Amino acid sequence: MKRSPAPEKSYEEFNAGFSEMYRFVLNFTKYIRTPRDYLAGTGITVSDVHILALIVDHPGMTVTELAREWRCTTGAICQVLTRLTKKELVLRKRLDGNAKEVHLYPTPEGAALVERHKQYNIRFSQTMLQYTQDLSQQELDAFFSTMGKLNRINDQALL
Repeated sequence: MKRSPAPEKSYEEFNAGFSEMYRFVLNFTKYIRTPRDYLAGTGITVSDVHILALIVDHPGMTVTELAREWRCTTGAICQVLTRLTKKELVLRKRLDGNAKEVHLYPTPEGAALVERHKQYNIRFSQTMLQYTQDLSQQELDAFFSTMGKLNRINDQALL
C-alpha cells in the first residue's frame, strides 16, 4: 500500500531516518576508498577494479557501453581506461571496418586482478552475513528492495 506524498512524520523524525541513510553512505564511501591488500602496488583504486571487472565479465564492450553502465561520461571512463591500459590490465581494440568504436578486453593480468577482487568480495559478503544475522529475511528483503527503489529514483534524477 502506497502512502500519501506528504510525510506523516514530523520533520525531525523524517530527517533522522535520512540522517541514518546518509551516515551509511558516508561509511560505505570510506570503506570503498580504503586501500585493499590485493591492490597493493598496482596504482589503481577499488573503483578502477570495479570497471575492470565489468570488462572481464563482458569482454569486447565499448567505452560508451561502459560509461552508460557506470552512469558517467565517456571522458571519465577514458581516464580510468588510460590508467588500466598503462598498467597493462586492459587492451583497447578497434574492429575492422569501424575505426571509431573502441572495444575493451582484459589482459591475463587484468583478469587475475579481478579474480583476487572477487575472492575479496566473497570474504566481505561472508562478513556482512555475520553482521546481519539478527535481521530477519523479511528485513533484508525490504532493505534490498528499498535500495533498488532508491537507485531507480537516482537513475531517473541523473538522466
